[in-house]
Amino acid sequence: MLSWNLELAIGPENEDVGTLSKRVEDFRLLDPVKGEIRVRSLKLGSVTISTAMSTGYDINSYEPSRSVFATPVAGSMAISTGGCRFDCRSGGAVYLRPGRRESMVRAPSDGYFLGIAVAAPYPGRTEASRRARFFEAAVADPAASSMNGFLQFFVREVSRPGSPLHRPEAQRAAEALFLDFFAQIDAADEDVDSEAPSTLEARVRTAEEVMLARADEALSIADVAAEIGVGMRALQAAFQAVRHSSPRAVLNAYRLDRARERLLMAGPGSRVSDIALDCGFSHFGRFSKSYRQRFGELPSETLHSAVHSEPRRPAAS
Repeated sequence: MLSWNLELAIGPENEDVGTLSKRVEDFRLLDPVKGEIRVRSLKLGSVTISTAMSTGYDINSYEPSRSVFATPVAGSMAISTGGCRFDCRSGGAVYLRPGRRESMVRAPSDGYFLGIAVAAPYPGRTEASRRARFFEAAVADPAASSMNGFLQFFVREVSRPGSPLHRPEAQRAAEALFLDFFAQIDAADEDVDSEAPSTLEARVRTAEEVMLARADEALSIADVAAEIGVGMRALQAAFQAVRHSSPRAVLNAYRLDRARERLLMAGPGSRVSDIALDCGFSHFGRFSKSYRQRFGELPSETLHSAVHSEPRRPAAS
């Protein structure tokens, strides 16, 4: 079962709990007497999710091998890295590639700074010019919006006792989705060479074969790209040219079709959340919305019809 680990707690009512990471070179609370900070984290395979609550602090750190996506829920962050400064407020986000950074975290006038971050291994290049991307409003960037929305959903849901996200298959699916978000954001500034239509079509067909064979697994698009020997950006460009869609959307369509088949054949005692997890979905709200858009009804309605009617064959999609 996933559980939060208290990494650090400093304040008037706390003894110091935990230690600052070895990656931290300098740290200070803005108010050394009344200042507070509380950091907790959990591990999701290769991904680490963290939340922070503080009255405000400054920190200098060095991250040698991980990318970090951070978003302030309340308050603001000013981050300097690679010769650039990014000022990020609630609703925005910043994506940091490995490197040295200086951060100034400030609480709003009426409360505490609240922030969420997710870190994952960085498999790409580490040139200084490619260390960071800033989203003044995360919702303005599709990849940042998806990451931000899923991150906040995950933190809320995993804190709920009995959440399906405590199941191993849900954790693997969530990890794969986070890794996909990282890969998608990181690939946005990669150059893609022009290729012949036949090459793009062959690449898409090969990728779709992998997706169909492994759709029930915790499969990321980065996994698909690696298996067929191309970069994420090249795979995305191929799908956009041939299918006018993203590889993630195509994989989700395969998974939705499988979910519908299983819902139509389900018996008493079956649950939508179990079937969604078995088909690779970990965000149940998004699953229901996507399912309704594709099939014109909610998955719960499909399940209810299947349980209270004669067995029927799945309709052709």
